Amino acid sequence: MENNWKQKSLESLEKNNWGSPPKDRTTLVCAIYKLRKLPLEKLQPKDLRLLLGQRVGLRFIIPIALEVLQKDLFIDAELYEGDLLQNLMKISDDFWVENPTLKQRFDELLQSYIDAQREGFCEGKI
Repeated sequence: MENNWKQKSLESLEKNNWGSPPKDRTTLVCAIYKLRKLPLEKLQPKDLRLLLGQRVGLRFIIPIALEVLQKDLFIDAELYEGDLLQNLMKISDDFWVENPTLKQRFDELLQSYIDAQREGFCEGKI
């Protein structure tokens, strides 16, 4: 990816302008259309959760979600603690097979949490 990819929108990166939302749109559809036009660096955790849940722009959204989860694995992205992580865990195996580098990053993130918890348990901190 380009160095400045986070400064671009999903529409720009995917070279796919969806246009205006359909007339019979829902609030969710309007939100997705709006988020596709924002520069990725402007997306909040709740936006990432929503896009992941709708399987929109995964190739670009997942790396950002992993950065957020690196700081707080169980971040409350709007609904409850761990909602961003849960949506990431629901991504199909097909995506991970096609994107092994992202899969490795996700596995390493989960493994580091497991290792930290194991260490804390062994030291009697849990």
